[in-house]
Amino acid sequence: MNSTEINFFRGLLETKSVIKSSIPKNILKSDNFKLLINSGILNDEKSGKGRVYFIVKEESYKQWLNKNSNEYDGSINSKFESIIKYRNSKAKKTNQLPFYFLRGNEIVHILNDEILLNYYTDKFGAFLTSSLNFKCEKVCFVENKESFLMAEKIFPDNWIFVHKYGRWGKKDFDGLTANKVIVFGDYDIIGLNEFLLIKEVIKNAEFYIPSDFMEKFNLYSKQNNNLNQKISENLKNASCKKIIEIRELVIKSNRFLEQEALFIS
Repeated sequence: MNSTEINFFRGLLETKSVIKSSIPKNILKSDNFKLLINSGILNDEKSGKGRVYFIVKEESYKQWLNKNSNEYDGSINSKFESIIKYRNSKAKKTNQLPFYFLRGNEIVHILNDEILLNYYTDKFGAFLTSSLNFKCEKVCFVENKESFLMAEKIFPDNWIFVHKYGRWGKKDFDGLTANKVIVFGDYDIIGLNEFLLIKEVIKNAEFYIPSDFMEKFNLYSKQNNNLNQKISENLKNASCKKIIEIRELVIKSNRFLEQEALFIS
């Protein structure tokens, strides 16, 4: 199956039914769709002025999808495996090794090795690691790399700064212990989503909001043209007053503030 068919049939497994008028014509005419109808796995019935298709035999449908699509084919651990199996490095999402960049003046013990962060910070700008398995007094997670490289201007008192290449996931924080945790991100839906994801794992995490936030927002916020920013369930159900205020401000104004604006004096 091609990617269009895979996405359609995977979506149908979640929704269980679909209106005929919303099905792409190439899928309606495809051999796969006809096979599912002829085998009784899918059926259709009149609905209003049109027709609706629905799954009749869900287990059979899952088995068919498992056999005919890559989505239920097990994990791929690298792009090399994807090329070997599918002749395409992007054929399927891979389990990639994470990269974290650390800055600061503290000593940390990562995987039993003592790391002098000030040496790597002063000489190279940052220390690169694939593990956050360490303990510290204070850690600040910084969303953007430019802000990461000068975060001590806002947090001057012996913080360890961490920037990840890519988006955060819950497993990123396995083995990390800190007495104080600050999340320094953009003031947009993605930034709020990521903070609440981190807070699910690290209960004492706080989202950094400067005292002059509204002044910065009025001066430097920009229009949000990214329509793909989806509000997570955590953000929809947020209970923190400050997070709710920023969420509503971003949604109603259709504007957001990049964290780099906080460095403007």
